[in-house]
Amino acid sequence: MWAAADWRRHPADVARLVFAGVVLAVALASAAAIPGALTNVSADIVRLVGRIPASLRDLLIGATQLAIVAGPIVLVVWAARWRRPRQLVVVAVGGLLAIGLMASLVDWLERVAPPELLALDPQRSWIAQSDFPSVSSVAGLTAVVTIVVPATGPSWRRVGWSVIALAALVQTMTATQVPVNVLVAIVLGVFVGSAVLVVAGAPVRQPGRARLGEALSSMRLDLDEVGDAVSVDGRRAWQARTGDGGLVRLVYIGADERDANLLFRMWRRIRVKGIEDESPEITPRALARNEALVTLLADARGVAVPQVLGVDEGDDGSAVLALDLDDVPALSALPPDRIDDVLLRDVWAQTERLHRAGIAHRRLRPAHVLISDTPVITGLGWGRIDATDAQLSTDVAELLVGTALLVGPERAAAAAAAVVDRQQLVRAMAYVQPLALSAETRRAAKEVDGLLDAVRAELQRLTGSDEPELQPLARLTVAGVVTGVGLFVLVGFGLGLAANFGDIVDAVREAEWAYLPWILLATVMTYVAGAISLSGSVLRPLGLTETTTVMLGQSFLNRFTPANAGGMAMRIRYLQKGGTELAVATAAVGLTSAASGVAQVALVAVFFTWSGSTPGGGDTTPVDGTAIALVFLAVVAVVGIVVGVPWLRATVGGWVQRSWSKLRGEYGELARRPAKLAQLFGGAALGKLANIVAFALACRSFGIDLGFAELGALYLVSTTVAGAVPTPGGVGAIEAALVFVLTGAGVDEPVAWSATLVFRLVTYWLPTLPGWLALRHSERAELV
Repeated sequence: MWAAADWRRHPADVARLVFAGVVLAVALASAAAIPGALTNVSADIVRLVGRIPASLRDLLIGATQLAIVAGPIVLVVWAARWRRPRQLVVVAVGGLLAIGLMASLVDWLERVAPPELLALDPQRSWIAQSDFPSVSSVAGLTAVVTIVVPATGPSWRRVGWSVIALAALVQTMTATQVPVNVLVAIVLGVFVGSAVLVVAGAPVRQPGRARLGEALSSMRLDLDEVGDAVSVDGRRAWQARTGDGGLVRLVYIGADERDANLLFRMWRRIRVKGIEDESPEITPRALARNEALVTLLADARGVAVPQVLGVDEGDDGSAVLALDLDDVPALSALPPDRIDDVLLRDVWAQTERLHRAGIAHRRLRPAHVLISDTPVITGLGWGRIDATDAQLSTDVAELLVGTALLVGPERAAAAAAAVVDRQQLVRAMAYVQPLALSAETRRAAKEVDGLLDAVRAELQRLTGSDEPELQPLARLTVAGVVTGVGLFVLVGFGLGLAANFGDIVDAVREAEWAYLPWILLATVMTYVAGAISLSGSVLRPLGLTETTTVMLGQSFLNRFTPANAGGMAMRIRYLQKGGTELAVATAAVGLTSAASGVAQVALVAVFFTWSGSTPGGGDTTPVDGTAIALVFLAVVAVVGIVVGVPWLRATVGGWVQRSWSKLRGEYGELARRPAKLAQLFGGAALGKLANIVAFALACRSFGIDLGFAELGALYLVSTTVAGAVPTPGGVGAIEAALVFVLTGAGVDEPVAWSATLVFRLVTYWLPTLPGWLALRHSERAELV
């Protein structure tokens, strides 16, 4: 029986969560971008399924329905028999959450890619209609299986996933869902189930004594004493004693270890270039064989390493590696007064032997060096026998920083310089940087201010070389992500526009253009509202006319700079020219952005409440639950990432604390002036309301009969989601989001495109020329 203390988060669940999230995003994007192709695929499958004998089809449908009905009953009995109420609660939460999220997506999925129904007799199914199980129940069942099967044996895992496969087959054979919808249901279930496991944890997955006994028998090892399982470098291991008192470490490598290794190496390969470029091993057996091979070759070349006693490969795909170790402490466990220069040079001598053999350790931390008569290098599971110069240099950098944490940069660098070739040290200087280090060393070095700089400075002094230029290791950069996301969105926008161009032209011809002057007036009001909000961010009065001119001018700059950087710089310059100190002006512009965010959140709450309470009938249509579900998933994902990643949590928390302190310190007087606060927040809200009015009028001009509350809610959802896309002015992202929510609310796609394009043309592109003129006037009048 598993106790509560035996629960923890598993790397395998994180790996599964990441993979399912990527596949889910691709599936939803495909459903939104190419619905016609998906419908055609469904029609082809319908024609193929129509040739299957009805008796065979009915048998498969009935058997699957029985399995799905029996599954929850078996789960309850299993939980009651083994007294696992916590796991039952986790399973119930995951299943219900997956059902709810999938139910909110079903309407939208069936609108963008309607299923082709077969003429099946519902009475011929065994216990329900032929469309049972529903796609939502498939999502819930998948989440349940995802949560339960990791704690079961291989047989139950096969049974669980076989039921899921049969449910998907029934959905496809009855053509009650387009295949991609079934895929979304399964992937969503895996995503939700994995997320629940990551948040709540799961029982520790022990391989059991039977598996250990099989390994010992296979390797012909006779051990007198085998201790309890411990964690060694994230892997489960047992410390055992031989008849003569020797120590043997039995390292277990199973699916969890494989998934953790694969996830980490894939992430490093994406994030870092030049070090982790080789393909990772994808089976536990390959991982065990690699560690055994590297250790044996190092031993053959005279390196002090553990003796490999055997490798066992189990029928379940796991592996056990047996190593003969001395019962001695690691270098990292020694107190500083026991680490003398002779010992450090001996450690470097073993490292040099390893490198002369062409072997890189890849995680050469002091914890992997055992201090016996001769330092013994362990932990060669990440080792490479065909190491590159970059990997060898990374080893040197890792050990340099690790020993510097123990004895200081001066002694660590001096010991290395006494043994290691000068050219190797010069090359290693370029790798003394966070991206080249292991996570453990990187975290420890971060706690010591200036440690990496001090190590590089000592190496530079000892080798007499110039200041090193750090090796560019970052493959995944902020600029690259921004460029890639922006390009993807723009390409998608262009393809969608081209696909509907003819229908859009027809819709534009039939538009009611009497709304156009009012759309223009609402657009002008957005700049006036921006001027009012900016006036409320500083104590001194600002002229409404000249501030509105500046707001119009800064909008021109925002057409060409991401994240409104150009416009923010112009507003800061305007306040500074008027006598406001630079620091205060910068903070004031930041305050207007914060007020805009507060207004966005407040209006989202108002419009969603308003649209949800609108009486039925008339020309109103309730807001599509898909948009709410997507926003919910996005918010949960962002919050989960920020909370789950330590450096993000520290960064965001620190920023919030500093911002709050700054607001309290620099804007205490501003907060005591209600008129200024009304200008600051009222102007921000007025600007957003003006945009909502312009959007609603554009929709009315094309005959879209959704209520104002619904249109406001849809607009706010679109701008909130599109705000995460780093294109200047949200070009492409806002258009795609508006079309998406309008079609999700039942508007024909060409009409949605037409209304969106007219709205963006008038509110975003038409002010470009007046914005340029306002910018020139602001420069001539020395407002900026």
